[in-house]
Amino acid sequence: GGSTSGGLSSLMDVLPTIVSLAGGTPSAALLDGRDLTDLLTGSNETSPHRCLFFFGGTPDKGCGQHRRCPGLWAVRCGKFKQHFVIRSGQRTSPRILTGRRVVYHVERDPAEQRPLELRTQGEASRLGMALALINASVEDLQRTLPGAPGVPAVPNQLGRGYSTNESLCC
Repeated sequence: GGSTSGGLSSLMDVLPTIVSLAGGTPSAALLDGRDLTDLLTGSNETSPHRCLFFFGGTPDKGCGQHRRCPGLWAVRCGKFKQHFVIRSGQRTSPRILTGRRVVYHVERDPAEQRPLELRTQGEASRLGMALALINASVEDLQRTLPGAPGVPAVPNQLGRGYSTNESLCC
């Protein structure tokens, strides 16, 4: 019989997990992915991720100069996900969210169709705790990004161009 887990995971976790399962040790390079061996084997039910960060955009490609675009578009911490940038379903230019918090309870609303609204004091309290965790996680992340003190610059791979003859589907 199999089992399921609600722990946060990402495709970025594949490399460190496979290296660990094969008996190796991931390199000393800074990896966004985490080793999920303990989660997969059931020896630990807690994900090594406190939060997952979602990035998008290419510098100077229709995003404007907002401090989070290009860059961080959304953060998921536990059951809550906050968006900083949204697009229409037609993939038009992204719209930067300023002064408006779009937060979803992704366990109750996995399609992210109903943003949380502050109707009751209890909802405001839960949302406040979620936003505090998200904001602290974003601040921690920003200390590790290129441009932060002691963090080397990384060339923009997206800025190298692309073929108009071919397009990856996924």
